[in-house]
Amino acid sequence: MPIILEDGLITKENILTIDIENSKERNEKDIKIAIVNLMPNKEETEINLLKLLSSEYQIEVDFIRTQSYVSKNSDQQRLDKYYKTINDIKNNKYDGLIVTGAPVEDRPYSDIAYWKELTEIFDFAKTNVRSTLFLCWAAVASLEYIYNIKSTFVEDKIFGIYEYEKNVDSKLLTGLDNRFIIPQSRYKKLDKNNISTDELKILAENKETGVSLIESADSKFIFNLGHLEYSKETLHNEYVRDISKGLATKIPRNYYINSTASIGNVNYSWKSTAKSLFKNWINYYIF
Repeated sequence: MPIILEDGLITKENILTIDIENSKERNEKDIKIAIVNLMPNKEETEINLLKLLSSEYQIEVDFIRTQSYVSKNSDQQRLDKYYKTINDIKNNKYDGLIVTGAPVEDRPYSDIAYWKELTEIFDFAKTNVRSTLFLCWAAVASLEYIYNIKSTFVEDKIFGIYEYEKNVDSKLLTGLDNRFIIPQSRYKKLDKNNISTDELKILAENKETGVSLIESADSKFIFNLGHLEYSKETLHNEYVRDISKGLATKIPRNYYINSTASIGNVNYSWKSTAKSLFKNWINYYIF
């Protein structure tokens, strides 16, 4: 089924879409999702997420931007044309909301230009959204804001693809093997001892990276500290970017088939996990 979008937002990818203004097939059963895109590579993130949201249902998607920060890596005119703001949607109701990560882990929340605006989005999710999926930094930030759960910095970036084992039964993990892969790219870690089991369920963790996947007891919030939305090339591009900046980033773990850092040498092993998790989120949490 097609995804309903602003006309012209996606033009180069093989994603079946319908223009919002011209669509005559919309009905009350259409799923409505908002995506708060905080990533610097906004167009790549749009495509990665829309591919995972393609399903047997017709889905209408609103992309949301922050007003309090002007992106240095995106065309502001494009954002103004195709993205909405929290003020534009504050009275809307959504079946699902996705809040992406952002490269701001090294800053206190109070120093982030759009932090106040983002907390308004977190509060909006509590009242106007059926289920919200927080990714990477957004997961860490929202856990602290909503549940006062603190994270800690790690000395070496958690970077690469890591294996996790199902911790508890959850509809979100339906169809997944007992062990599954999640890509990671972060400098923060959660200690499971700081997480209340009354309010939150830890779905996946390992000793090396800590907690990675959490679900609220009422299934209203899902926190994925990883990046299942990443395409095959994303970790490679991040590694090349970090090295070009002179950062001491180690080669991503378990990502290349051998030690050669080449895009043709990638172990793309999380694709089926990503498709299953997003399908389960749509089928069991927001439809």
